[in-house]
Amino acid sequence: MNIERVKQEFLQGFKEERELGASVSVWKDGEEVMTLCEGYTNAEKTNEWTTETLAPVFSGTKGPAAATFILCLDEVGMDLDSEIRRVWREFPISGATFGDLISHQCGFAGLDKSVSAREYEEVISAIEEQEPLWEPMTAHGYHPRLVGFVQDEIVRRLTGETLGKNWRDKIAAPSDIDFWIGLPETEDHRMATLYGGTMTEEQLREDPFYRLIGKAGSIPNKAFKSPTGVQGAAGMNKPRNWHAGYAAMGGVGSARSLAKFYQDAMGQLEGSLLTESIRSQFNARRVNGDDLVLCAPTSFGGGFMLDPVDENGNRTRELIGSDTNGFGHPGAGGCHAFADPTTGYSFAYVMNQMEVSVLPGEKVKRMLAP
Repeated sequence: MNIERVKQEFLQGFKEERELGASVSVWKDGEEVMTLCEGYTNAEKTNEWTTETLAPVFSGTKGPAAATFILCLDEVGMDLDSEIRRVWREFPISGATFGDLISHQCGFAGLDKSVSAREYEEVISAIEEQEPLWEPMTAHGYHPRLVGFVQDEIVRRLTGETLGKNWRDKIAAPSDIDFWIGLPETEDHRMATLYGGTMTEEQLREDPFYRLIGKAGSIPNKAFKSPTGVQGAAGMNKPRNWHAGYAAMGGVGSARSLAKFYQDAMGQLEGSLLTESIRSQFNARRVNGDDLVLCAPTSFGGGFMLDPVDENGNRTRELIGSDTNGFGHPGAGGCHAFADPTTGYSFAYVMNQMEVSVLPGEKVKRMLAP
């Protein structure tokens, strides 16, 4: 990783007014290398962004959630190859494994029934009634929201506690990781305000995902509107959504906390419960190829996104580490975090001026360019 490049491009974003407030953090071999904070938490520019500032990271939550999920399975003697119905008999897809679930192969990326994310039991009932949007385990398509509800339900059945509570007790608190899946109200004052991006004509013209996401009934449209109530910047500026603990999209934290988590995910923090057998599941590639929801090539391991590869095993996108061992997860608007086991580096970037992007955006691409 080119640390100087990361620093220069991060600061250049403020000079060119592409940023309002943001932080970036790089760690290596268990140690913090660099954490930068610049700008403001609000458009009025009355509150400076500091190392204590927290921001929503949307699907950046999926990395910490996946680690928690696999840890909870491991504690009861199961792994990603175990069948979901061993824990949840009403789950609608016979034969589906936990690995099928968190590599987005189960086919329930979205719901036919309109239900609010705030009504947890109604969401779970709707999942049990949902017909898959494609033949399960024959293809993959990103489950941006519902995958978190399924993980949370399984963890609740295994432990009697939410996934967010397990995250806090078993991973975050012991390693002093300032990332939350269910923020306490006492921490609300640290939150930055998000500001939505503007879709370009080129995106609408050239990218099939952005054309389809606005088309009612399409798979991308269903996926990003199920369940309702957490739409874009407006949705994640509501304290109730910080507190809810949505396991796929509701996490809040700093760049420092996410970069530190990915050190833990590589086995670089002492006292961690994330054993080698657990960590080996993070970047074991389970699917690779065209994504029915994102309408682009994607690849997933055990709940973490990997760079996709071609038929020769060469990466076709290079945004998650230095080689095919890298694993991480971006979040809507441009935030991004990953681990690079080959070099020992981890990286995280969190901001409040969003881009229109679900994969790593232009700002982070500049930082990670060779």
